Amino acid sequence: MTNFKSQQDQVIVEAPPKTESRRFNECDIIGNLERDEKGNVVLGENNVDKDGKKINQRGYLVNPKTLDVINNHNGDTMFTKKELDDKGEVPAPFSLEKHGFNAHLVRGDFDYDRNGKPVVKKNKDGSHADKKGTKVSSRGYRLDPTGCICDNNNRKKFDKTQMTPDGDLPKLFNYNGRRFDITDTMGQIEKDRDGHIVPLTDKEGNLNDTQGRRVNHRGYLIDEFGNVVNRDGRQIFELKHLEDGEIPKIFPFTKFNVKNVLGDFEMDPLGIPILDKDKSGNLVDNKGRKVN
Repeated sequence: MTNFKSQQDQVIVEAPPKTESRRFNECDIIGNLERDEKGNVVLGENNVDKDGKKINQRGYLVNPKTLDVINNHNGDTMFTKKELDDKGEVPAPFSLEKHGFNAHLVRGDFDYDRNGKPVVKKNKDGSHADKKGTKVSSRGYRLDPTGCICDNNNRKKFDKTQMTPDGDLPKLFNYNGRRFDITDTMGQIEKDRDGHIVPLTDKEGNLNDTQGRRVNHRGYLIDEFGNVVNRDGRQIFELKHLEDGEIPKIFPFTKFNVKNVLGDFEMDPLGIPILDKDKSGNLVDNKGRKVN
């Protein structure tokens, strides 16, 4: 018999997380803890959070018996203890890409003005809402009751201390180190009642937004080769850097140990990595892991 509860849980929090989905978000494993003004987790006493649940030295919830990292939705295992490093950090690539989310799922549903900017409604009490009445920040991000950014399943994706004072997300970095606003890579697309995008399809079968621009199935603007571009057509991410159409998310507050994200490879006399290729032509390290 189909376990629909388990299926729904996987929709809300993927457990264990998959590299190719880019859905892993550290908010799903952090205990109920305070944060400082920079967004850093303030660890509780006696290795427990404010609810008395056991955490490790990173503030991640753990199974008291196995010390596996678990999620805060239903307690399913996200990472086993042996996958963690000696400081309790999760393995690569999750240690780098800790802030997985889809841009459209954390945004409200809006109409747009002639300049392509979302029309965010302001209520009498000073709060903001989208056209369906969903609570959003002044910059259009969905908010939970505590003022943190959440998705269409009301799952927290960013703490309010990680947001700008006006309710925006900081600009991200692409792999060239250039900063960009994620909203500049998003198509203008209608949404269904559950907050999922409904792109248009042209005569050639390509997905388009309401302005006739090409988008991928995740709702990001793309060029004819599938590279993600901004509203000016400037390339932000190459197609090969996407995972199932989703872009990497690297923020100014992203912290990681470079040793945890480097592949296992030898160097030639000029200091250039010696890499092999798999059957699909992807670069891999000595252990067969995909690298750039």
